[in-house]
Amino acid sequence: MLPGNNISSITQYAPFLDADKLPTNNLLDYEMGGIALNDGTKGLNFQLWTLRLTGNNVIISANIVSPTTLFSGTHITEISLTFDQNMNPVVAYVQSGQPKLYWFDSLVNLQVLTDLDPTIRTPRVCMDDKRRLTTQLGQNDAILGYIRNNNLYYRQQRERYTVERLLASNVRGRLVKIGMNKGNRLQFMIKKY
Repeated sequence: MLPGNNISSITQYAPFLDADKLPTNNLLDYEMGGIALNDGTKGLNFQLWTLRLTGNNVIISANIVSPTTLFSGTHITEISLTFDQNMNPVVAYVQSGQPKLYWFDSLVNLQVLTDLDPTIRTPRVCMDDKRRLTTQLGQNDAILGYIRNNNLYYRQQRERYTVERLLASNVRGRLVKIGMNKGNRLQFMIKKY
């Protein structure tokens, strides 16, 4: 979680941890996760997961998990992966210019697809803190970050991604990734235009 729903007033840059330090592109993303989809019993740092677009299929896989198609669609140009506390996949993506979020909604007990505001650019997702204790205590959250109208915003799963919070104004660039850094801080990587 972001204390006070704000970014730090002093930059606390450090290298990203684990999967977040791996190079990604718009159609390939990595995330640390559990032993299997929908199985968080081994924690959220058990193995490296890969999400990639192959043809029209968004495919997820891990070392001991066979590739599985999460969903399909034409004209997908961006994908970003994380998992919630129960190892349900959370995918932010852009299809035909429309940003979308694929996530587990506990109110209906299903994976759902939410169309986001069409002015959102470079939507990215992460679990803010994957450590076992924060998961057990319910102190972590899946985070959706994005740029809209040159401002950096975020939303969190515990609010069903309905509350938008401003983190920074006048951001000239694209959000590349979000993740925990070696200083145990949530870090937003922005590539300036």
